[in-house]
Amino acid sequence: MKPRTDFYAQALPRASDVLLIVEVADTSIDYDRDIKLPAYARSGMPEVWLADIPGEAVTAHTEPANGVYRAVNSYQRGDSMTPLHFPELSIQVTSILG
Repeated sequence: MKPRTDFYAQALPRASDVLLIVEVADTSIDYDRDIKLPAYARSGMPEVWLADIPGEAVTAHTEPANGVYRAVNSYQRGDSMTPLHFPELSIQVTSILG
């Protein structure tokens, strides 16, 4: 979420306040990929990570336009990921997949 001085106490966050969504899918990968991702792209969510637990991969979706993400990058165990809006962070894929 975008930082706010009231920590969202005065109003609930809007789509434009979200900087990163992480979806963790064990059995719902098809639904998350085929239904949720296009909805997030239509809403303009700048970055969505989809963690596919059985597939042991995390895909980073960025550059939303017309209901799709134009940039998709896949990461495996041993890789690290850096959120677009938090370039100082490095997150190990293993820590997401468990």
